[in-house]
Amino acid sequence: MISIDSNVLVYAFKTGDANHLVARETMEKLLNQKEQIAFTDIVMFEFIAQVTLKLGSVPAPSPAQALAQLENWLSAENVSVIRNSPKNFATFNRLCVETGRTGKKFMTRRSQQYVLITE
Repeated sequence: MISIDSNVLVYAFKTGDANHLVARETMEKLLNQKEQIAFTDIVMFEFIAQVTLKLGSVPAPSPAQALAQLENWLSAENVSVIRNSPKNFATFNRLCVETGRTGKKFMTRRSQQYVLITE
């Protein structure tokens, strides 16, 4: 399972961003593969907060526009939503101990973006 970072979602959504094309292509590839993709509740909240934030004189997308894009991604057959729970935290703890990974080693380079590999 691959858990998407909110930055990838933001870049894929914001057409004027320098990372837009890579992020959009990455999302298209991930959403059309067989491997499961996870959206955590925190990542979804971060996405909505970031893309609807007005910066400078450029109008920000409305929450409805951001939510429509999020719903589009969530409609892919290989997508699931992971909610924070004690069980998820226990799994995270176990994986930390088993792998011995720390800091940035939790991330792995894949498809030109950073993703967090989970169970």
